Formats: sequence, structure tokens, C-alpha cells
Amino acid sequence: LIVGRTDNVGPDAPNQAIALARAGAVRDHIKRVSPSLPDDIRIDARGLCCYVASNDTPEGRARNRRVEVVFTPPSDDSPAHANEPRS
Repeated sequence: LIVGRTDNVGPDAPNQAIALARAGAVRDHIKRVSPSLPDDIRIDARGLCCYVASNDTPEGRARNRRVEVVFTPPSDDSPAHANEPRS
């Protein structure tokens, strides 16, 4: 999962669109440099919450404009684990 984030400057809808575009750009780059990765890389936009810094300063707003990549291990019944012995 790749999550795009923004600061709190500007209207909500454009910020959500910017956050989604950020996540999409990172996903596209990852797929370009590693095309053998599975196609199940999801993207999400959370531009309206979860700030890591204050939005009261340019530095804080810059820290909030980011992308987070969340890795989830495959489940035991996923195709990647289909031929592995179960313990």
C-alpha cells in the first residue's frame, strides 16, 4: 500500500487529488524500476489527517507532504506461499 499525504493548505478536494497523485507517481516509479513486482500495489490518499509536523511553518508543511509505503507480509494461503510446507 502506498499512501500519499499533503499539508492542510488549500481546499480538501484538491489536497486529496494531490495526495493520490503522489502515491500514484511512487507506484509508477517502483513498477518502472522493478517491473516483475506483482500488480497488487494499491494506492490511497490521506491528505486530510495524520500530520507528522505542524502545518504552521513551511518546514512542517514540507514534512507533511510525503508518501508512506506500507508493506504487508503475504498470508499463508497466498499464491506466493502455495508450495511452502506448513508448520
